[in-house]
Amino acid sequence: MRLLTLFLVFSSACSDKDDTSNPDDTTDTQTDVQAVCEDGSAMTTYYADGDGDGFGDLADALDSCDVPVGYVAASPFESIGSDCDDTDAFVFPNADAYCDGQYNDCNHPNFSLTTIPNGERDEDGDGFVPCSNDGVPWAGAQIGGHDDCDDDNANVYPGGAEVCDGQYNDCSDPDYMAGSAPMNETDVDGDGYVECDSDGSTWSGTPIIGYNDCNDEDYGTYPGAGFNELNTADCMTDADMDGYAEPYCLTFEMNIAEGSSLDTGEFSWWYNAIVIVHNGEWADFSGDGYPDYFTYDINGTHWGEYPVVKSNGQTWCRPNDVVGTIGFELYEDPSFDGFADAMEMWVYAGTEILDRSQAIVTIRGESDGYTLNINGTSGYQDGDTLWSSEIASGTDCDGNDPISATQSNDADCDGSPTGVDCDDNDPTTFPGAIYNDFPDACLSTDLDQDGDGYGRFECMDLEMWDTFGDGWNGGHLILKENGVQINSGLPQTFDTYCNCYLPENSFYVTTGNTQSFTMANNPDDPFDTLGGGAVCSPGTLGSGAAATITAQYYSGQYEEENSYTLTGVLSGMTYHADGPIPATGTVMTLYSGSDYNDNEPNVH
Repeated sequence: MRLLTLFLVFSSACSDKDDTSNPDDTTDTQTDVQAVCEDGSAMTTYYADGDGDGFGDLADALDSCDVPVGYVAASPFESIGSDCDDTDAFVFPNADAYCDGQYNDCNHPNFSLTTIPNGERDEDGDGFVPCSNDGVPWAGAQIGGHDDCDDDNANVYPGGAEVCDGQYNDCSDPDYMAGSAPMNETDVDGDGYVECDSDGSTWSGTPIIGYNDCNDEDYGTYPGAGFNELNTADCMTDADMDGYAEPYCLTFEMNIAEGSSLDTGEFSWWYNAIVIVHNGEWADFSGDGYPDYFTYDINGTHWGEYPVVKSNGQTWCRPNDVVGTIGFELYEDPSFDGFADAMEMWVYAGTEILDRSQAIVTIRGESDGYTLNINGTSGYQDGDTLWSSEIASGTDCDGNDPISATQSNDADCDGSPTGVDCDDNDPTTFPGAIYNDFPDACLSTDLDQDGDGYGRFECMDLEMWDTFGDGWNGGHLILKENGVQINSGLPQTFDTYCNCYLPENSFYVTTGNTQSFTMANNPDDPFDTLGGGAVCSPGTLGSGAAATITAQYYSGQYEEENSYTLTGVLSGMTYHADGPIPATGTVMTLYSGSDYNDNEPNVH
């Protein structure tokens, strides 16, 4: 530091003394003192700059020939004002605004050391402020971050967890847009309900009625739609808005995958099972102790206890007293033989097969690799849950009629009203189920696997035997087709045990014997190798048409020893069995349709 030499310059105002001077005059000589630097120049005034921002405090000045440490000259701030916060380098007159939780311009009309500017305040208390981080140290109250896109809502901020409140909660979500919401928080179908589950968050979106919409693409499906049903709060579909919801049904269609090893003939068997799942567990709604599942194989032997799926599809309706989630799992190799089975499946929400492009789930499985492709997405494995739904079943059988009291006139929702339906607890059994062959008969759709209205054809094997070997004692069976007696080929004969004649063309067996009859004689039937060489067809009198076959048993003298069975040649089903004390009268009615191939809807 150079030594400053100060020179003092004195000047006096003198006057001549004379005898007339005033002896009491005490006025002293006036003296001016001026500080100058060593080079003779005047000293400079400097101002304290504690924060090093180049702006000084006009109230803290120092005259010096050199710049003191921590001081700055007056220019240029002297004309615009003093540094109002000489402890913060980002606060000075005419400073730019920064995102640091304070006013930076001392000359701002709202400046205050305790006031926070708009955009730098956390208005909603979520820990985030609207302004963007510009690298300036935060000087305000502690915060969690910047870039709050909605500082009036504590649930919206960068990285915010998505809650069910009708808006995006994460400002950094690429889909974020003010006033918009994720799809599950948007009422797409306009029924007043959204898909998300209420989590207690305050709703900030477009006003709604409620949550948990299980199908937000259907205006008539929402929780409480079936307000007249047993479980009124369940999510149901009520198209006619009468408070009675529609049954929820699924239709499964299965076929061999094109180009697979089965399609090319490499294998001749095929097993696949679709297991119904309820709340994550295999369902047993049928109560038979087995999981409820559908299956289909190309040989006609069916693995499982539940209805067999044919290529035309099988419909399953959710029981209306079942709450929770239902869905299905697919097993490509239920026989666990190490071979994945080739299949294609389409699932429709409804009772009729639609165009395959309208299937809600499309599955393709290939042999040799267990590849499952679900709606175009691969990587599924056996046992994966492929689909699920919260839609519950109601009891409305005429969803287009808001006036009908549907619960009372059709309990099983099969379209046949109570009093007309022969079994109003079974939706598969009703008059006209086999509408082409037996339009007036009350039958089950199980007799028409391909759904073309033609019942499966059937013929009968009758086996009769004399249990104790002492004769049938006059007991005999008469079979009729459409009321006309079927020719057994047996003559009228006298039975000494009953001392009576057994009618011609009735069915009986001689003493101690067992005899079988295959009752069919249609020469036009292509299935002419069945039944041990006998022609097997519907219309056992040769008509080839649908027929109603009845069995009538007539008693002999002693009936405790006679037995017989009536078995379907093709189905292998035992339609009737009795003995050794058989009942008498009309003991069986069988409906044999005209469909020679009940696996294909266009072949009959």
